[in-house]
Amino acid sequence: MDKIPDQGEGVQRGRDRQQPPVPPTARTQQPFAQPYTPPAHPAYLAYPPQPPHLPPIAKREKKKDLIIVATILIAGIAALAALAYTFSTSLPETWVVLKDGEVDMANNTRYAMEIYGDRIRIDLSVEDNKTVDLLIMTRSDYYSYLGNTTSTFSAEKKYLNITDLHKEIPLPYSAAVDLYLVIDNTDIPLLPDDAPPQDNLRLQIHVETNWDVWD
Repeated sequence: MDKIPDQGEGVQRGRDRQQPPVPPTARTQQPFAQPYTPPAHPAYLAYPPQPPHLPPIAKREKKKDLIIVATILIAGIAALAALAYTFSTSLPETWVVLKDGEVDMANNTRYAMEIYGDRIRIDLSVEDNKTVDLLIMTRSDYYSYLGNTTSTFSAEKKYLNITDLHKEIPLPYSAAVDLYLVIDNTDIPLLPDDAPPQDNLRLQIHVETNWDVWD
């Protein structure tokens, strides 16, 4: 016996055939869809902002920096020079005594002593108003003077026919050249104005020297 189709099943199939097909775009499209927003860049790719509490970094000009450095150097050099000058002028002078006392001289004799330094002070007094000659000369001139081996007379300083002398004398040479101070009680033919030799000559002499440490 043939099966009689169910009326309800046939009606449902007919309804399905009568509905139009759904377009593909309509199937995927969602109502109220949000627009696409691209993701933000990673934090390490963004330049870090400058902290708000720091002032912006300003570019300095090299010329201005050089002027500032030069000004500081000049001021420092000037301060050091002023300090050195103050220190040098505030130092007390140091004098070394080379001779202090009496000297007795017979007729036709000499008294000689080696001297040094930048300056010497001489205080000389001859008793009984007698006179002597005081000479300052180099070693070579001193030996020529002793041996009378030269036709000319050379001395750095000459004080002839004196009774007393109180003087500060600058010395013309450094320590590399030997100098002699000579008190002469002889006749020096090459010095017509020298003092004549005298018997029993006594004098008081004080000699001191100063060496300038800044030279």
